[in-house]
Amino acid sequence: MKIKMTREEYQSRNYSFEDIPDDPRLAQAHKEMLVTFFSYLIYVIIILSVSYYFAAQDMQQMQYLFGLPRYLTIMAIIAVLGGFCISFIAHWVFKAENLEDEDDTGSDTNTGRPS
Repeated sequence: MKIKMTREEYQSRNYSFEDIPDDPRLAQAHKEMLVTFFSYLIYVIIILSVSYYFAAQDMQQMQYLFGLPRYLTIMAIIAVLGGFCISFIAHWVFKAENLEDEDDTGSDTNTGRPS
């Protein structure tokens, strides 16, 4: 539902928040923010768990894998896998949406220039 507004009405700060219609772009942005936050939270939990579990308590008993300490090598592998997961999320889960504020004439209401 589009509401016709003049430039003065658009730039006015004399309104009630209940009069503002909900923007579906904000709901999508909120979902994407939650997906991003929880994916990074899971990633951090996994990295901390691996470093705690695989790190040796005694440095004399340190095990090596590919010339690096075992826990560091496993964290590097998890970092690469995490990068692939983040790329998958960014490509398939997130939506590209137009964030420009346009009126019915196709021009930007903030600058008046054609978009």
